[in-house]
This record gives sequence, C-alpha cells and structure tokens, in this order.
Amino acid sequence: SLSRTVTDTVTANDAWYGPGPVRVAATVAAVGASESGTILDVTGTTRLVHVALDPADSAYVKPGGAVTVTLADNSTAGGVVHSLGTTAVVSSSSGSGSGGNNNSSSSTTIDLWISLPKPPAHVLDESPVTVAVATSVAKNVLAVPSNALLALAEGGYALQVVGADGTTHLVGVTTGQFANSLVEVRGNIAVGDKVVTA
Repeated sequence: SLSRTVTDTVTANDAWYGPGPVRVAATVAAVGASESGTILDVTGTTRLVHVALDPADSAYVKPGGAVTVTLADNSTAGGVVHSLGTTAVVSSSSGSGSGGNNNSSSSTTIDLWISLPKPPAHVLDESPVTVAVATSVAKNVLAVPSNALLALAEGGYALQVVGADGTTHLVGVTTGQFANSLVEVRGNIAVGDKVVTA
C-alpha cells in the first residue's frame, strides 16, 4: 500500500530499536508527515499506579512493600511499591472565598509509584484508584466486629457474649488493632464464641 519495492532487506533506517519490550502509548506522527522527529510515544510494559503521597506517610511505604489497589470498578489487585520519590512537589490551588476574597493554598507531596504484577485485563489507562497501605500488621489474633464493643462506664471495653442457653453476659476485653470493621480482642473469649453486635 506504500508502493515499496520488496527487497527482503531491512536497513538500519527502516527500524527503531528499543531497550526491551515497549507499549505504544500514542501515535504522534500523522500519515503523510515528514519522517523526522518522534513517530510514536512508548512506555514500559509494567502497569504503574501513581500516588501523590503526603510526606508524613512516607515512613509507611518502602520499595518492594505490598499494597492493595482498589480499581474504579471496586475490584482489587495486589500492588508492589515500585519507587518512592525523594523530591517534594509543591502544588498550589486558588479559590474564591466569601466576600470575593481569593483564597490560595499549597500542598506538598512526593511521588509514589506502585506496580501491578498481575494487572486485570480490564484496567483502563489513567483511571482513578484507591491505594491501601498496611501501617501495622497483627497475625494470629482473635477479632470481632468493631460494633460489638461496649464501652464500660468505669473505662475499658466488654463484649456481650451469648451462652449456649441463649442468655448473654458481659466479658471484659482488651482491644488491639482495628482494620476493615474488625478489632483485635484479648480476654476471656475464644474462637467460636457468639457476640452481640449493634
């Protein structure tokens, strides 16, 4: 279709060589345009998520650390911290306050990049996501729904435990970590005990 002669030969000027596999992000050159300059914009093949991270939260993330990424359709994917920037980015925004006064504010962030080792096939480019980072981890703990906790007048917490005969009684507990509407508890409570929730 380009009226080229078949020669069975490709010259160095006919091909572009990249450092490895690439993904075509955009076609820059138009049909019929000069062949000089950029023809394609390419990126790496790794799917990355960008987070403008508050520097105060940078202690919670380290390269290679695991995170959970919730996609725009509410599905989740495992992510790995790819890199954490070392330069602060200051952005400013302005708005109109009451009485016509202009209000401006600035925020400081650092770039956090997260890779998706097994990205779902349906992920759209530049779609909004939510990233959850575990700031602390507790393993092999007993947990109950957080709305099962009862605050005691004398301080501390208790659970309303349902006995085998259907009656309930209060059991004092010490709380640990909270996560995903659950709370870690320690006390006279065991796996399989039934508790009353609000």
